[in-house]
Amino acid sequence: MTRRDITDLQKLGGPVVSRQRGEVISREGQPAEGFHLLLDGWVSSSVRLRNGKRLIQKLHLPGDMLGTPSLTLPSAADTLTALTEGKTSFVSEVSLRKLFASNPKLSALFFMAAQLERITLMDALASAGRSSALENMAHLLLDLHGRLGALGAVSNDSFYLPITQEMIGDILGITAVHVNRVLREMSRGGLVKFEGRTMCLLNLQKLRARSPLPIRVPRSKLPWLPGAKAVA
Repeated sequence: MTRRDITDLQKLGGPVVSRQRGEVISREGQPAEGFHLLLDGWVSSSVRLRNGKRLIQKLHLPGDMLGTPSLTLPSAADTLTALTEGKTSFVSEVSLRKLFASNPKLSALFFMAAQLERITLMDALASAGRSSALENMAHLLLDLHGRLGALGAVSNDSFYLPITQEMIGDILGITAVHVNRVLREMSRGGLVKFEGRTMCLLNLQKLRARSPLPIRVPRSKLPWLPGAKAVA
C-alpha cells in the first residue's frame, strides 16, 4: 500500500473502544450500520441455531474486520463476542462509502478480503462431515499458527490459545469431551503439547499431513489491483 492508502485506512475507523472478555460487541438480529476493525484481542463470530445450539463460525484476530457480511443484510447475521480483553474501532457505512468513492485500490483490497473469507468458509464446508475430528483439529491449529505467525505471535511453534475446549467444540461441531479426547490423542502421537493456555505444535509436517485441506496462502502480487504493474 502507498502512504496515502495507509493514511486512508487509519482514518477509516472511529474512536478506539476497549472491550472486556465476554463482552458482546454486536448481537445477531440487531441493525447492521457498519462494521468493526479489531485492533487488539480475540473475537468470535457465532450464530445460534433454532435448537439452541451455538456454532462458532470464525475466530477473529487483530487486523480482522468484524461483521462485514452483515452489511448486505437488514440486521446482523452473527454475534461478535470478545474472547479476551481487546480494542475495536467502528466503521460506519458512510465512511465506507466515502472510501470506496475516493480510493479504488483499498476498495479492491476489501473485495480481496471478502474472497479470502469465502475460501475459508468453502474449506470449512468441504471438511465438515467428510473428515475426522482429529483432521479438522489439525487444520484449525495450523490455520491459527499461520495467522498468528503473521502477527508475530508465535514463538518456537507455540502460541497463546485463549479459548476453552467447549469453544473449540463449537467451532468443530463436536462436544468438549470429544475435543479433550482428540487433544490427548494428538499429544500421545507427538503432534501437540497443550499446557494451560499455550499450544505448541510439535510436528508441523505430520500435522499438515493429517489436515484434510492445505493451508491457503494468498498471492503476494495482484495484477488486477488498481495501480498495480501489469504482468508481462
